[in-house]
Amino acid sequence: LKRALGLDPDNAAARVALARVQCDLKHCAEAIEPLKKLVAAQPKNLDARLALVRALVETGDAAAAATLAPALKDAPKAAPVLYWQGRVLLAAAKPDREQALQRFKDAIAADPKLIPAYVAESNTFAALGQPDDAVAALLAAQAQAQAADDAQLMIELGEAYQALGRPADAEARFRAALDKKPDARNARVDLGASREA
Repeated sequence: LKRALGLDPDNAAARVALARVQCDLKHCAEAIEPLKKLVAAQPKNLDARLALVRALVETGDAAAAATLAPALKDAPKAAPVLYWQGRVLLAAAKPDREQALQRFKDAIAADPKLIPAYVAESNTFAALGQPDDAVAALLAAQAQAQAADDAQLMIELGEAYQALGRPADAEARFRAALDKKPDARNARVDLGASREA
């Protein structure tokens, strides 16, 4: 992707794809300035706006992420938009968990395979003191991942269980992912981490 951008610095799709990879690798900070320039040049590029919101939220810059909320509010009600609207609501100085929860539910209704929305829903239920609902959200995600027979969904679910301090459940999901896709390197890395937990 960096090579592609070297040949064509204005390639918006490559810039957004690189930002996603950087955030997946926990290097969101590196993506922020290039994405700001892209959004300034292409304000209607929804993928770029969503990538910038993710980078800002995941680096803890709630105030900057909130400034993009109005733009997302008027965007099409696609699952990723709804999901990031919820994340922005949670990142605010005064989190609006009830509204965020509704956004996550709407995102799931729009795309039942959007595992991060289930995870965010579960975390929000937990923050609201509703542990049974939090577990139910993860079980719903698990059902979707199994029904889709998708290794990546299994990995995302395993990472959610790992974050909740449930290494046995996480390990089961990573093993299931490896059964489907033996060369899934990130599943092997996560499996090793779950064993150490």
